[in-house]
Amino acid sequence: ASASTSSSRTHHNAKCTTLCPVLDAWLRGGVPTRVVTEIAGEAGSAKTTLCLQLLLAAQMPAHRGGLDGACVYVHTEGQAPLTRLTQLAGRRAN
Repeated sequence: ASASTSSSRTHHNAKCTTLCPVLDAWLRGGVPTRVVTEIAGEAGSAKTTLCLQLLLAAQMPAHRGGLDGACVYVHTEGQAPLTRLTQLAGRRAN
């Protein structure tokens, strides 16, 4: 295989870190990319926080463990959690 084929195959099978080593280990490396993943659970079970962490991780540079990519976050209930996103982004910057 050529270098470009190998690179695209690696990117195709990439996983997005949850930014939690224990959860990443349980998920065998993180959340698969290029598929739809449903995050479900009871109210207060940190679904929003997990989704926001994935949003940040997908955009982080590869040298910091991210995917160096882009993503879309679709929020359909109430106000968007921008304050929480800002808090999590601040933690990642440090």
